[in-house]
Order: sequence, then structure tokens, then C-alpha cells
Amino acid sequence: LYLDEMTGRVAATEKIEQLLDNEIIVLTPGTPYASELGNIKKLYPNNYIDVVKAEQHVFGMAAGLALSGKKPIVNIQSTFMQRSFDQIIHDIAYMDLNVCTIVVRSGFSGFDSATHHGIFDITYLSAIPNINVIIPASFNRLELILTNFLKNNSVGPLFILLPYDPVLYSQDEFISYETYDFGLLKSNISSKTLIVTLSNLNDFAFSTIKNLKKDKIEVDHLILEKIKNIDSDLVQKLSKYDKIITIEQNVLRGGLGSIFSEIITDNKLNNLVLQRIGIDDKFINAGSTINCLEESGINYETIIKFLRWIPKK
Repeated sequence: LYLDEMTGRVAATEKIEQLLDNEIIVLTPGTPYASELGNIKKLYPNNYIDVVKAEQHVFGMAAGLALSGKKPIVNIQSTFMQRSFDQIIHDIAYMDLNVCTIVVRSGFSGFDSATHHGIFDITYLSAIPNINVIIPASFNRLELILTNFLKNNSVGPLFILLPYDPVLYSQDEFISYETYDFGLLKSNISSKTLIVTLSNLNDFAFSTIKNLKKDKIEVDHLILEKIKNIDSDLVQKLSKYDKIITIEQNVLRGGLGSIFSEIITDNKLNNLVLQRIGIDDKFINAGSTINCLEESGINYETIIKFLRWIPKK
């Protein structure tokens, strides 16, 4: 059972603590508070390394640990991971090492600073070969993904992106969703419109879909989990739709909408009209998620305007 206002970083840390053994090493570049590592630091000092403010070094150390047979888990904030881009490519991805990275504060991340938002991670991580990038749709999915990584000996580099905000919605919201390799999908036979989001917009998406229903507009909803290595099953699912809306807390260039634009183009899904909603080539001020969404133009009015537009045949 999960408490109200639970966060992904707490759920991740609690699961790691349950699975800890002599091979698992938890690393952080000086931000244990951001990843809720206090308990592991206190109770399991032999499984914990804080390299202090050395974001590049934490990935170099993780690479060395992986080469020596350990299972390193790097815990880092999205904004600070940007400093490690070179090490991620050369030390982790190129050597295809079993390093798990738990990236917290992916997307909008509160009041610290405009530069603390994690609005570029999808764009740059999706360009790197060999790595898997997963954004778990729910706490249950997060636990399964972490368990799979830690119980298997050869899975390659894994980046798990987690949102900043606590979960305010009931886990019962997921009952009507079917689980696929690419994510969770809620569908009905008659709908010709698909809304695609990531888990950092779950609360917004759930309320939006309920409001659309009140306006007598039926849509399907996909919570995408896999950012890379999209399989043919997803392409087949997309073929039933006329319209797709992607909504994201990421810059539009190279983000979720761009991924779907590539899928549509590469698979010649010419019947599909795509609307991308996200951050259009600008920085977003620090603030609450509601404030940041409004500043980015991510709102109900933008969505319903597109849904009521009928494309010319």
C-alpha cells in the first residue's frame, strides 16, 4: 500500500533498501536529500558512496564498480545530470555497462530556480546508443523495473526518470489501464483520438480526461514508459487513430512529441494528425507545477481546441 502524497524517489529508495545485498552500491553526487537516501546512508554505509559535488566522477566511479562486478545505482537530479553527458556516453553507454541511474526531478521541479527543471533529459538521453530510458507509470511499475534490473546480471545501462511532485491521485486510477511493453493504455473501441503523456503528468492527464468526458469527448490515454526501442506493437496500436496529442514537461525539440513524429513518419501512418504540446524553445521560471504548466501553454483550453478542430481531408 502507498501513502497519500508518496513520491517516486521515496518508493524507489524503499525498494532498493529491500533488495540491498553486498553487490549493490548506491551512489550520489552530494545530493542524498533529493533522492531520499538518508536511511540507506545511515543504516547501510558499506552500500553507500557520496562523491560530493562531482557529477562527472559519479558516473566514472559507477563504471568502475560495474566492471568489477558490482551493481551500481546512481541517484542524481536531472538538472545536475546534464554535467555528466560525456561520461554517460563514453564510460557507461559505449561500454554497455550494467549501471542503473535513478533520475529525480525529471520535468518541472518546484521553486529552486529556472535551471533546476529537468526539461532536457528526454531529448539528450534518447540520442545515446545502448541505454534504456524508462519513465515508470506507477509505483508498482517502478518496483518491477528496479527489481528486474537488480535481479538480472546483464541488462545494460538503465535510466529511470522520476517526477518531482508527490502523487495526489489514487492508485485505483490505473485499474482501467492495460499493461504493454511500451507503457499503460486505456482505450475504448469507438475513440479515434489518443492522448500520450508521461507519468510526471498523470495528475493533469487524469483530470483532463475526466473533464473531456463531461464535454462528451471520448479519448484514449497512453502513459508511455519506454522512450527508446519502440516496438511494432505500439505502431499497430497507433494505426486506429485519427488524432494524437502528446503532452510533455520537456522541450518540444527531441522530446515526446518528436518521438511520435518520427514513429508516424517512419511507419507511414499518413492518416494521423499529431499535435505536440510542451515547452517551445524557452526556459520556464521556477514555481509550482500548475504555474509552470500555464507558462508553457499546457492547459485544457489548448487540448480541447485541437480536439474540436476537424482536419481537411
